[in-house]
Amino acid sequence: MPEVYRSSNPRQERGGLEFLERTFSNSETDATQEDPSPRPSPSLNVLLVTSDLPSHPYAVAKLALLIDGGGHKVTVAAPPGKAAETVRDTVGVGSQETPAAGKAKISVLECGSAFAKEHINVRPVVDPHSWSAFFAGIRNPLPVAEQVNDLCDAQEEMYVLLKRLIPSFDIVVCIHSICNTVCDAVESLAIQTDSPPKPCVILSSLPYDPVTLLGFSRGWALPRTITALPHVATYPSSLSVSGGRHTLRGFATAVSQTFWKILDASLMEWAWMWSARRNDERRAYRGLPPRAKGWVGYMQRYPMLWMGGAPFCPADLPTPPNVTLVGGLDTGGLRGGNGWSSSSSRSLELGEDLSEWMYGGGEEDRKVLFVCFGTGTTLTPAEGRAVGVELVEALKGSGASVLWALRKTQAANLKPMLDEALGSPTRESDSKFWEYLGGVLRIEFDVPQIAILHSGRVVLFVSHLGFGSFTEAVGAGVPMLAYPSGLDQWANAERAKEMGVALAAPKGLIGLGPAVLSALKDVELRQRSREVAAAAYLSSLRGKSEVLRTIESIAEPARHVV
Repeated sequence: MPEVYRSSNPRQERGGLEFLERTFSNSETDATQEDPSPRPSPSLNVLLVTSDLPSHPYAVAKLALLIDGGGHKVTVAAPPGKAAETVRDTVGVGSQETPAAGKAKISVLECGSAFAKEHINVRPVVDPHSWSAFFAGIRNPLPVAEQVNDLCDAQEEMYVLLKRLIPSFDIVVCIHSICNTVCDAVESLAIQTDSPPKPCVILSSLPYDPVTLLGFSRGWALPRTITALPHVATYPSSLSVSGGRHTLRGFATAVSQTFWKILDASLMEWAWMWSARRNDERRAYRGLPPRAKGWVGYMQRYPMLWMGGAPFCPADLPTPPNVTLVGGLDTGGLRGGNGWSSSSSRSLELGEDLSEWMYGGGEEDRKVLFVCFGTGTTLTPAEGRAVGVELVEALKGSGASVLWALRKTQAANLKPMLDEALGSPTRESDSKFWEYLGGVLRIEFDVPQIAILHSGRVVLFVSHLGFGSFTEAVGAGVPMLAYPSGLDQWANAERAKEMGVALAAPKGLIGLGPAVLSALKDVELRQRSREVAAAAYLSSLRGKSEVLRTIESIAEPARHVV
């Protein structure tokens, strides 16, 4: 019978956030001390703007909670549909913009129309380490630039609405994927009114953004990660290969990394140069002059907040002068802690039925293996079988259960295979979940991920390592098995392995069961995850203070300009 260890959340095991605050209160840098700098009076009126690309509404909602907690009035403008719903769910606002009891008082406005293609599958069609990937990049180096242009073409309605909204606010903060639409609205208003432009800040929800890295001086060191082209997996932040930096193998690896960096960086710069032409056409239509370097030009011109500082990125990551690099934001911490004092508060976060599955039914010590590959990855049938059948079979007798977050459309495609292998669901709700084998496998269609990770029940997180999943798992002290699909996920996976909080999942998920059992028995992996969680918590505290200082210092002087 395989032994499964329970991974404890350090915040819950020893008294929640209060324990960590006491533990680190005597450190040289006490991140829990209040900021002594003067605060704006009265409070600022802040407009946050998000796109509906996967994970972006959630990142903006976390920022909204932070700014609201700093005593400022916050309004979030989001495309209708899933984006606005995600923001409302995260900040605790009802569908009629009415704050829920005890929640943040944040207004959510539906602005424009939904424009993102739903569930873009980011999985590369070739092995990212191969020459085939390089030639695929040469043949089609523009997918990200094309996507941004398509998004901006669809954002004209939001642009018009923002020009009516912006004058009522002291400062505007927008996610990077929509910065040209928002910044164009700010610039257009300034020209029309012959007045200084409204203060505007660009939020980047991950530190590996290729546009940000490539948009600044060529004098920088070559970027460590180029996320939109295939070779990011060959760019670990340090040479951790067997034999070390000074051996022949280490030297060969260094040369290989530099080779791919130069090629990928050159292709990416060419792609964004081409994209800039379309951006200038759009600006001309809006009555604005050309913007040098196109989309990246906005990031050079405006102040930026970069989420995901240490420990989520290397400590020596180059940072441009207009960028404030801060730690990850933890919604649990923003709401006042992640430990639950009662079953009612636990049910509020998880939902009553999921809470009962995790904590009730006689399973007082249920160990949960949480599997989620994000909204942008579509699994193959073989990968689906590896999770739903082979992994469940490998865990027999271990006392562990599998909670699998899966889009309903993909779950429906995999259901015939699951029913054939496992029998019909023993319990189900067509709109929410299926349970197989008496609850040993539970498939949820929409999960409160951060609440699950902080539940104290999750022993391992099998993940694509999107940046949100990466930071949330690190903050919860949950070890990871990394199975990246594309974009920044390769870089996040490399960084998580360097930090010692993740192991690589087998290619194609072949042999997933043995890999999971091995990870569950890895004492060092569990211990390192707990240590990094404490560092991430302190980073988030410092980050919150830094975000507020940045926004306040930019907005306050502009309030007194006549």
